[in-house]
Amino acid sequence: MADRPDVAADAFAIPYGDGPGGFMQSELVSKLVRRTRIVDRWPSTTVALLEGGECVARGVAVTFASGLPGREPFPDRGWDQIVVWAVEDALDGQDVDAVCALEIAVHPAWQRRGLSAQVLAAMRANAAGLGFSELIAPVRPPDKAAEPWTAMAEYATRKRGDGLPADSWLRVHARAGGRAANEPQTWQQG
Repeated sequence: MADRPDVAADAFAIPYGDGPGGFMQSELVSKLVRRTRIVDRWPSTTVALLEGGECVARGVAVTFASGLPGREPFPDRGWDQIVVWAVEDALDGQDVDAVCALEIAVHPAWQRRGLSAQVLAAMRANAAGLGFSELIAPVRPPDKAAEPWTAMAEYATRKRGDGLPADSWLRVHARAGGRAANEPQTWQQG
């Protein structure tokens, strides 16, 4: 977004989840990272995927200081805690040392084409280009909502026969080299 602010409106017009009040957008903490704040505060860590001049996907990330006392890159409160830290750091002018992905949204007409993996790769490359050693991505698989009674730890560790996560969104991250914070080994790419 820093290089192409002209695509911000189109990038943020792409729906995320179930629309207003849907997945994650109804959570109070998500109000801290509204679209205008992302464009104003974190344009260098937000990417847009263009196809023939049309914005077909976006990836939003924020920076935060993971090395401050009481902070760690994988907090128990996950996405919510990192958003709070990122906003505090932006307001306080704190030096930052970590990038955290908040969302990837693909335009509905372009879904099921592997674009989320391309956006994730672009986010990782962008973070590296900005001098950060890794991209942290607290993942909230949208399909988990269909199983509210299942503990996240159980849901996230389900595997297919090939050893990859059963959940399709977790597979995207596993194929990109991601791992669960409590798993010592990286999921194998496949």
